[in-house]
Amino acid sequence: VLCTLTALAILAPAALFSVIDEPYFAEPAGPYGDRVLVIEHHFLLGSSGDIYYVPAGLPFALKQGSFSCDNAYSPMRAGSYSLSWSDRTAALSVWSDTAADPMVPWNGKVGPGW
Repeated sequence: VLCTLTALAILAPAALFSVIDEPYFAEPAGPYGDRVLVIEHHFLLGSSGDIYYVPAGLPFALKQGSFSCDNAYSPMRAGSYSLSWSDRTAALSVWSDTAADPMVPWNGKVGPGW
């Protein structure tokens, strides 16, 4: 019993204050196979996201921007985004569908020259 209580006392705060990262490949892929990767970070009731351009066939991603949310909102999980492609450049918009999940919308170009 003492070991269980000790383990709970150590692990519970770590679980409470841990950052959870959720990666999402936004759909659709570009005409040449390029992708937009969004990694959302959740900590307590705050959220943020980093936006990356992933060139087809290459093992790295180029950071293109970031956004922040409140109330642990996940716009990618909620499907609150639009993505369209023109050649190797993507137009991405990320938003919140409700006032209960506030965030600053992100609109921008994602690609090799941005």
